[in-house]
Amino acid sequence: MIRFKEWSDEQIIKRLQELSPDPLGLCSESQQCCLVLYKRYYHEAYRFCLYYGLGKSDAEDVSQEAFIRLFKKARFFDTSRNFKPWFLKLLLNKIHDKRKELKRRFYKDIDTLTDVPSPEYESTYEKLHHRDEARRFIEKLPEKIRKVASLRFIDQMDFERISAIT
Repeated sequence: MIRFKEWSDEQIIKRLQELSPDPLGLCSESQQCCLVLYKRYYHEAYRFCLYYGLGKSDAEDVSQEAFIRLFKKARFFDTSRNFKPWFLKLLLNKIHDKRKELKRRFYKDIDTLTDVPSPEYESTYEKLHHRDEARRFIEKLPEKIRKVASLRFIDQMDFERISAIT
């Protein structure tokens, strides 16, 4: 039994390329190669998706889709290059595809709305929402900065008045 865990990513991909032109026509050795790469990079891929603003379930989906694409496209990988940047670019492309899909779905949902709030209500709601977000963010700041930020963004004071107070 070959110990792929000790191999570099590039060596594993090269072995996948040697085993089959289509890694998803998996023999047990191909499965081992794929599993090692999956275990090495799944959590990092998932966190990468979350960092780029996807929700948990979308991040899981995109991570898994990226690995499927990786295994399908492994034969095109140039083993003289580093694996990780290539994989992250593949993952980033999948993230962009998902965000486009979510955007299309969002606009489609907006078109079906029948009970749209008035602009005054929406404006008031947005102001309250942004003020709450600002307050939560400001609470996490150090004391000196928190005081100034609170006066500026929550109480909406200009800098001259803030400097006079502090």
